[in-house]
Amino acid sequence: MGCHATPAYSHLHVPPVRVEAWHLDCSPDCRVSQTCESHAFLDNPREFVETHYHPRGMPDFVAVFAAEAHLIRSQLEERGLEEVGRYTHSVNGARLLDWVLGDDYFHPAYSRYTLWEGLVDVSVDEMLLFARRRDYERNDTCGSQKEV
Repeated sequence: MGCHATPAYSHLHVPPVRVEAWHLDCSPDCRVSQTCESHAFLDNPREFVETHYHPRGMPDFVAVFAAEAHLIRSQLEERGLEEVGRYTHSVNGARLLDWVLGDDYFHPAYSRYTLWEGLVDVSVDEMLLFARRRDYERNDTCGSQKEV
């Protein structure tokens, strides 16, 4: 996801926090001259992980929206990452009795929460955080890990 969509990204720049963060490029320059990383990821998340994470090596943390996470979860797990957190990002739809609001309400990746004893359901997109498993050793020379 692009830097503007990453929750709390600006907090990573506040001293004394020192984090080397990388986000998908969605700058105006890339939109004019080439395919942005953010668009390449959204077009084909699985291929993006294969082509971009191998040369760079896997990061210690990956934050991704639920809609894309279900497509790359197995790749992240194979590379030594596991889900460590879910954070509500946005409301994508709601159901009030038999009325459904929002085209994304039925998307399988979104979580649904029931309110008022089943009268109202809310569909939310979540940000998933994956972190490196402690039993994996990083090998940046080839972008792969080995189990310790």
